[in-house]
Amino acid sequence: SGLCSLLIQFIRVSAQYFTEKSLQTLLTCNPPYIPNGVYSPQRIKHRTGDEIRYECKSGFYPATRGNTAKCTSSGWIPPPRCSLKPCDFPEIKHGRLYSEERYRPYFPVPIGQRFTYECDNNFVSPSKSYWGYIYCTKDGWLPEVPCIRQCIFNYVEYGYYSRETRHSLHESVKVDCYPGYSLSNGQNTVTCTENGWSPPLKCIRINEVQSCGPPPPLFNGEVKETKKEEYGHNVVLEYNCNPRFLMKGPNKIQCSSLNANWSGDFKSCTSRDQQLSVHVGRLHPRDLPWVPLMWVRSQY
Repeated sequence: SGLCSLLIQFIRVSAQYFTEKSLQTLLTCNPPYIPNGVYSPQRIKHRTGDEIRYECKSGFYPATRGNTAKCTSSGWIPPPRCSLKPCDFPEIKHGRLYSEERYRPYFPVPIGQRFTYECDNNFVSPSKSYWGYIYCTKDGWLPEVPCIRQCIFNYVEYGYYSRETRHSLHESVKVDCYPGYSLSNGQNTVTCTENGWSPPLKCIRINEVQSCGPPPPLFNGEVKETKKEEYGHNVVLEYNCNPRFLMKGPNKIQCSSLNANWSGDFKSCTSRDQQLSVHVGRLHPRDLPWVPLMWVRSQY
């Protein structure tokens, strides 16, 4: 009887083994359809366990990590697909992804993925929150500027303020200084910039506003007004060129109290004869200087 039991068990195991092998032979996968990609080896039918390797056309990348797929009883695993260029790890200026070190190994990621991010202090998302979602799209990460500067108006040194208000980048706010005080630029508004309020939220005594010294000299020209040793902030001076010289560039400068220097583009006075020699090839006869006819005849 023991011999019979062993024989029966052997028959059962053998039957199971050959049944599984037969099923594996019968289970096949159709050739995979991979838009924007090619694969190898190419066969009419692929048996269970067969593996293919595929490549994507220019501008497309495998939708999953790696570029191989295996034929299984459930079909091709993982499904071989080519997607548009994925998104690399986003470098968020003035912010970061939540748990970025945890997610970093999974990049690049396919289009459609989204992640939560947070902004630094004094920066907010486009929805005015300190956090938001960043999306991988065919055009890259959106929003393009995830964290936007926010300036808080809550205190003015030597000035009036009523309540705390928050303002976005490039917004301006009117400032009321105490009598005898002014902002450093002599104006009454501040603007929210990438680096905070400009000028700073501080009013200073008007007699403390820095002045400028004599204006810089201009070769072959001079200041139109009477020269002084000191000029108040925001004063504008105008230059004139000497006779037979022409101004090249703007002819005005302004005293900036921020650094007690004159601001304005570099200017110069050039000779009329020099300009005429440079441009004579493009002049119309009527643009040439008038010369008496008698003088011309006397030269010959």
